[in-house]
Amino acid sequence: MGLFLDAARAWDELCRISYSIELGYRGKQLNVNLTFEPGDLPHLAGMQYTKDVDFGLRRAEYYGVNLISAVLSGKLDESRIYSARAWPRIEGRLKAIVNLQQTLSGNFNIAKFNPKKVQGACNINAEYVIKNADSGETVKD
Repeated sequence: MGLFLDAARAWDELCRISYSIELGYRGKQLNVNLTFEPGDLPHLAGMQYTKDVDFGLRRAEYYGVNLISAVLSGKLDESRIYSARAWPRIEGRLKAIVNLQQTLSGNFNIAKFNPKKVQGACNINAEYVIKNADSGETVKD
């Protein structure tokens, strides 16, 4: 069992869960509802960085909502992702997916995301950042 399979299993489980988070700051209240869709996994897992990987399938067989079933069924050989040039970047994303449910079910902090405060260039389009208070891992929403 590898990290990609673990992430697909974790995401599959998250697709059956929703979180309602109530935020408050300076007398203002905001409710955030988190839901997870199978079709979101490819981008979050970093499949856009695997163009140099031959998974032995047509892209349509593992893209979008098909990715979870392709990985979970073994149709897509998950070990091939480790040969991607961008593997270090992908690995961090997969680890975040694997730990996301634990983060959301435990002690975490949530903050508004400001790309101007990120060192270097930032193409992340996120409204909030969730940080696991125990591990220090940060996830962008």
